[in-house]
Amino acid sequence: MLPVLALLLAMPARADGVFDISWDNDLLAGTDQGYTNGIRFSYLDALDLDDSSPWHALPGFDAQAEQAAVWSLQQYMVTPEDITTTAPVFDDLPYLGYLGISGSIWNWQGDRLSGYGLTLGVIGPNSGAENTQRQVHRLIGSTIPQGWDNQIGEAWTLGVAHYGAIRYRFNTAPGDLEKQWVWGYETTAGNWIVNAQLGGIFRIGRNIPGNFIPDYSGRSAPVALPGLYSANATQSGWSFFAGAAIEAVPYAYLEDHHEPFVYEQERLIGHVGFGLNWYTPGFDVTLILRANSNVSETRPDPLRYGTIAFTWTLE
Repeated sequence: MLPVLALLLAMPARADGVFDISWDNDLLAGTDQGYTNGIRFSYLDALDLDDSSPWHALPGFDAQAEQAAVWSLQQYMVTPEDITTTAPVFDDLPYLGYLGISGSIWNWQGDRLSGYGLTLGVIGPNSGAENTQRQVHRLIGSTIPQGWDNQIGEAWTLGVAHYGAIRYRFNTAPGDLEKQWVWGYETTAGNWIVNAQLGGIFRIGRNIPGNFIPDYSGRSAPVALPGLYSANATQSGWSFFAGAAIEAVPYAYLEDHHEPFVYEQERLIGHVGFGLNWYTPGFDVTLILRANSNVSETRPDPLRYGTIAFTWTLE
């Protein structure tokens, strides 16, 4: 893992890039339970790889396409619905904190995108999630969570992932709104989770940025960054988007390490979301509201949260 991340860091980059801050919080969706907070800092470097680069041997990569590497630091946390008690809530989601670093490489040309990623993380007290949530709740004047002494114990996580997307553009007359439909997929394998996700997003707007999928969630891969700087870079614009996805989860760490809490992983999870994006040369802001069906068979309530993301394009 670490040698591959070092190789990513050593790859030749151009002067342009993208910096992104994405913040998730369930209060943005009018709730305070389940997936409660997440933040990710990401930086994308455009790459100049020659034709002999070993990265071009990856399926879906084209030596003539645009390429970029992304490095991310992310932290997120999960809590039960009742955060006022110090006693364990055995029939709800446990307290869980995660801190991870990741490196990914992306390749896109025209309306096709492909990417691969590696992630190293830690769950438990060393994730720093308890302190982060307490500080955020003090800042926004919310109830201070009292049950972090019951969080899931320390463990290291390692995972690999593959991403892909295909974009369809609808022909419009000059002056009409732009319309796009994007199919995207993600597969992940590691000791934290093994899953596969397939979904679609519809976008409508003016001067829509060149990225494929506007998924800026703090706990997701930085799939929203590749291509952002390569289209409509000199024009302001906006877009509205809505999408849905289905996720299959054959394995989850919590299923084997949940005791004494009650947790039975749902094998199929549905996701829906919509959002607004405003773009001006060099800066992008996005607001998203989303929900997914219950992740545990023992907890029937859906998870809802919002995301706000700020992205700067550097040239």
